[in-house]
Amino acid sequence: MKGLQQPTDAKLARLEAELDEEFAFHVESTQRRLELSGQTPQEAGEQARRIFGDSVLYKSQCAYIAREDAIMLKKLHAILTVLLLIGVTVLGSMLYLGQQRHIRAMESLGGQLGEMERSLDARVDHLKQDLDPVARNQSVVLDSQASESQRLQALRELRFADGDGRSHEVVVAMLGLASETSDTRVRADIYRQLDEVKNPIMVEPLLESLANSSDSEVREEAAESLGGFATRADVREALQTTTDHDQSSSVRQQAQASLMRGAEVQELQQVITSADTSEMQKLVALRQIRFMPHDDGESRSHAVIVAIIDVARSTNRSDVRADIFRQLDGVTDPVLQPVLLEALTSDPSSEVRSEAAETLAHYTSAPEVVAALQKAAAEDQDADVQSEARRSLGESP
Repeated sequence: MKGLQQPTDAKLARLEAELDEEFAFHVESTQRRLELSGQTPQEAGEQARRIFGDSVLYKSQCAYIAREDAIMLKKLHAILTVLLLIGVTVLGSMLYLGQQRHIRAMESLGGQLGEMERSLDARVDHLKQDLDPVARNQSVVLDSQASESQRLQALRELRFADGDGRSHEVVVAMLGLASETSDTRVRADIYRQLDEVKNPIMVEPLLESLANSSDSEVREEAAESLGGFATRADVREALQTTTDHDQSSSVRQQAQASLMRGAEVQELQQVITSADTSEMQKLVALRQIRFMPHDDGESRSHAVIVAIIDVARSTNRSDVRADIFRQLDGVTDPVLQPVLLEALTSDPSSEVRSEAAETLAHYTSAPEVVAALQKAAAEDQDADVQSEARRSLGESP
């Protein structure tokens, strides 16, 4: 018996491994997208894990979907079997009955088939809804009898579905759940999953939570989702008030970042080059400006690079230095080269050295850069730094 079970056990193990890989892929993809929107890798990783939960919940959801799909396919098979049996029965009746009875039978059959066709169409529509992940998750979100965790998981999946399934009805339903729940973690997660939705119905409850919630996570998520409405005067006023007065530093920083989302390139450049802004304000502006189009093709101008280099040299926070070099990746301004070389060879933080090595890939036409990268690839004590140096040299890590 043990020998007979081994193939099944192996199949289950392979399936579980595939689901683990799929879960990791979704988390990593989400983390990269969040990094591109301006978050640090640590922030992006934590938020990606909050979005998808753990792998056990993910595999449970996949098993539930597979089971429901199998049930609906069995139902469809049963319907088709019944239709076949009815057809065979009717054919036998036609051969047995006389012409008049045949006519009456055909009339009756026409009515029955019409009714069955309507019933089958309804069942097929229901089956399509069950097999369509967007329709299925929207149905769960709108189901007031479903649990909070089920509705929230469905919203998470809708957020990243093709075409974005967060419809007006979905937004209204989840805002209702946010106002009704006593769990602040659920309320915060709802606001998180509604980020980037541009439905104006969201503004009032988000502003209310930003101003009055006692939970800092709820306020932080409300501030982030309000970034999509940062061109509105009432939203900008609320975000500015939060930036100036909120007791939580993370909430203040998020409100500042959301204000930046409504800014133009020139405004962000002024934030970075101004002597009156903090290093965190400059870094947030640099994250926002990195991928924004500009008339001359590069929003990270020479003046911006010089100003942010001063921050990298003056800060005592290695994570800020690392993030600055990360946001400057792709820049080819010569003024940055000696700063990156100094960081690669002298900075005590391996994260800073790794980011410097990656950004130096755009300066490998200089012999001194190649020499420094070769030395780091061979001698740096950190494996990640060695790998990034090899990549910048065009070698296999």
